[in-house]
Amino acid sequence: MFRYRPGPNTLELFLEPRQPGRMKAPDNVVVAPWGDVWFAEDSGEGRNRVVGISPEGKTYAFASYRGGESELAGPCFSADGQTFFLNVYEPGITIAVSGPFESAGAAGRARMARSTPPRELGSLVSGELREAAARRGIGMLEAAAYGRFGLPLD
Repeated sequence: MFRYRPGPNTLELFLEPRQPGRMKAPDNVVVAPWGDVWFAEDSGEGRNRVVGISPEGKTYAFASYRGGESELAGPCFSADGQTFFLNVYEPGITIAVSGPFESAGAAGRARMARSTPPRELGSLVSGELREAAARRGIGMLEAAAYGRFGLPLD
């Protein structure tokens, strides 16, 4: 999972779990009102979930859908942060889940932007990539994004 940082205009490889099953095919990402990232996970094995991850790296399943091979999509929160919406491709429905959900405002949402991925969810950065990042003066998460895309740093 990548994180874009508009201030320095950088793309970082933020989460890349190395444990099987920790995150499976994450897509359709939304930042929850309290700062956690929620994403739809569609494994293609009939296991479709909405999974959350906190800035501290704690992962948890919020919801699951076992509707055959259908896929979850479009997770989003209402403007007041008290209703969570989720679409199911087949049969073409939208689900609304009413809170109350925690609301920490902009300060809560900014927590993820400042957080560092936990060791077990961060990407592995080789010594060669670390050296190239140091020569270029960029951070490890940005260097990991270059590495993941196979782009040279030198």
